[in-house]
Amino acid sequence: MPKAVIENTEVYQLKSDIVGDVFEITVMKPEDAKTEEYSREMFKLLESRNYPSLNFRGKILDDETHFTMVSSLIGKGLKSVFNQ
Repeated sequence: MPKAVIENTEVYQLKSDIVGDVFEITVMKPEDAKTEEYSREMFKLLESRNYPSLNFRGKILDDETHFTMVSSLIGKGLKSVFNQ
C-alpha cells in the first residue's frame, strides 16, 4: 500500500482535504521488502500535506512480521484502552 500511495501522489495533491482517521501499521520484517522505507516516505508525504481533517498516525513495529503483528497489536490495544 505505501508504494502505491507514493507512486500515485499526484492524485492526492488534487485534494485540499481528506477527512478521516488513519492509523497505518507497518512491520519491519522481511527487511528486503523495503516496507520501512516506503512507509516512512508515505508518513512524511501525508504529514507534509497538512490536511486539516485528517487524523493520521503511523507506526512501524520493529520486530514483527505480518504473522506476528496481530497478537502484538491486541496487546498494544488493550494497554491503550486501559491506559497502562
